[in-house]
Order: sequence, then structure tokens, then C-alpha cells
Amino acid sequence: DKSIQEKLKNVETIYPELRKLLLRTEEFRVFPDSRTLSGGDDWKWLSLNEKFLSNNQIKKSLDLLDINTFFGFYPFISKLEPNSYIAPHCGSTTFRHRIHLGISIPEPKASFIKVDSIKYHWRDGKAFIFDDSLIHEVKHDGNLARVVFIIDIWPSSIDKKTRNFLEGRFFWLN
Repeated sequence: DKSIQEKLKNVETIYPELRKLLLRTEEFRVFPDSRTLSGGDDWKWLSLNEKFLSNNQIKKSLDLLDINTFFGFYPFISKLEPNSYIAPHCGSTTFRHRIHLGISIPEPKASFIKVDSIKYHWRDGKAFIFDDSLIHEVKHDGNLARVVFIIDIWPSSIDKKTRNFLEGRFFWLN
């Protein structure tokens, strides 16, 4: 799908800015599902707050996407500590697709996400997309942390009229 490829390329353009900002932050918190899905505090996250969104290039790039915060999270950065695992799980809805962009992948072959039966390996500056409602798990056998930018967008199969309808009906998510 051409529009998906354009969205991935758009996200990839902000890699240098995200990488620079990431190197200057230590504000990671334990991800809410870390204890249940990874068995400890190995999975951490950082919400894209004003510090990141005040960057014009990042904001401009994100404004071009069909970001879905009604059935997902705001854009965030996910950090997985060395030698960790996130158990199989799936998102709660088919109304979002999730983009992953590698920010700091020092050992690309040591880390992967398996979505359904397909393995994806992250690479610095490269993005891929998957349906979050499919079962997925993460394995990270590296010796250094793996850091990924994550953003939820509307699937291209859901038109603007349907999105507006859903957003109007799910008022409690606002």
C-alpha cells in the first residue's frame, strides 16, 4: 500500500531528531504492563511530552499521520533492558495499527518482535507497521538496551467518516 509506505518514510525522517533528544534524557518509567508481560521492570517507556513535541520537525512529521489516540497510546518511546522478554499479547482492538521505529538498536540480530508468525528485527532509523490486534511477543537477547519509537495510527481500511463516527461515540476515551 503506497500510503503506508509514505507514512513509514515520514516517520523515518524524524529518526535523527528523536535519537538526539533520547541521548539527553533519562526519564524512563516502568511500562504499565511490564510486570505482567515481562515478569519484572525490564520494559520501560517515555511519553512524548512537550520536550519532544516542541521540536518542529517531529511535530510536523507527526501532524502528517493519522494518529489514533482513541484506541491507543500517545506516541511513546519503548526501552527494553538486556536479556528480556515480553510475553505474547495482543491489543484490544482492530482500530489501530502500530508503527515501530528503531531509535537505538545496538545489536539488531539479538532482538526481534514476532507478530503472528512473522519476525521483525529493528534497525536504527527504519520503521515497520503491524496490526496490534494480532498476537505478538518480543525477545531481546542483547547486552545493551533496545529503544524503539512507537506510534498508533488508524488502519487505512477505516475511512475518515467512520473514524469521525467512532470518535464521536467513544466519548469516554477523550
